Amino acid sequence: MKPGDLIKFVPAPGRWKSEGPRCPGKEIVGKFGTVISGPFEDSHEWGGVWYVHCLDRTISHWGDFMEVVSES
Repeated sequence: MKPGDLIKFVPAPGRWKSEGPRCPGKEIVGKFGTVISGPFEDSHEWGGVWYVHCLDRTISHWGDFMEVVSES
């Protein structure tokens, strides 16, 4: 994933056997966005934090909730 890529927000796999898929948030699951910058380190090691333009604003989110749809 790199700046300019088109992504889709998707559920991430569970972190351990008994945990089901994790939702990126009801407002953005299934939505598309454009990667602006990143990755930036995060304490959870969930794919880094990325800045993404989505829903007419710039948000930050973890990379494991994003799937590249089209590379720039």
